[in-house]
Amino acid sequence: MIPRHEAPYQALPGSFHHPAQVIATGFGAAVLLGTFLLSLPIATTSGISAGWLTALFTATSAVCVTGLVVVDTESHWSVFGEVVIAALIQVGGLGIMTLATLFTVLVAGRHVLLVLLMFIGRIGPLSLGSALALKERARHCELPEERVIVG
Repeated sequence: MIPRHEAPYQALPGSFHHPAQVIATGFGAAVLLGTFLLSLPIATTSGISAGWLTALFTATSAVCVTGLVVVDTESHWSVFGEVVIAALIQVGGLGIMTLATLFTVLVAGRHVLLVLLMFIGRIGPLSLGSALALKERARHCELPEERVIVG
C-alpha cells in the first residue's frame, strides 16, 4: 500500500520524481513498442522487414497524430501493420497524458474524479452522455472507420 503522503507518480516502478517523467516515458514506450511491431516482417505486405528507421518514423508520426509517412501506407503495410498504426493513432489521439494519468490512478488508487473530468474534457460531455445512454441498446463498442487521405 502507498503511504498517503507519497505522490501517485512516485508509486510507479523506477521512482519517477516528476509527473512529466511518467508522460515522457509513456510516449517513448508507445513509440518503441510501435517501432518494434512495425519492424516485424508480418507488418509489411512483402513479408520483408520495413527497417527500423521507417518503423520508427511511422510509429512516431502515428503517436503524434501528424500523418507524415515515408512509404505508402496502403500498399506497404499489411493488415497487421495498419492495425498497429491505427492503434498508435488512437493512443495518440486519446492522449499520452490521459493514459499516463489513468495508469497512475490505477496504481495509486486516488484522484478518480480528476481523471474522469480529464477524460470527459478530451472526448466531450455530449459524446460521453450519448455513450452512456446507448449502453443498454448496444452491447459492443466500435471504432470509427479511418481511411488514409493522400494529397
